[in-house]
Amino acid sequence: MRDLRGDRSGCVVNQDPNTNVCYPRTVVPTLTGTHDPGIHWVATAVTAASADHDEQWDRPPVLTTSGDTAVVTDAAGETILRCDADAPGPLDAFTV
Repeated sequence: MRDLRGDRSGCVVNQDPNTNVCYPRTVVPTLTGTHDPGIHWVATAVTAASADHDEQWDRPPVLTTSGDTAVVTDAAGETILRCDADAPGPLDAFTV
């Protein structure tokens, strides 16, 4: 899990014992950060990885903004997600 804006940090949150009956000692990967009151856009990339290595993280997705448009591209530069002025919430304060 990666924060594409770079203003949140990753941590693992331990769950109470037996929260999951199949796996009694579960954890939840989490991104934490502090935001002032108001509307905020957050962008997160997540992949299911093995314990050894995940090649997708060698070249993670990239978030760029221009005016009222935010775009997430993959390692090859292909657009994965595009949010423009028609997206819910204001994009005018959305910066990288």
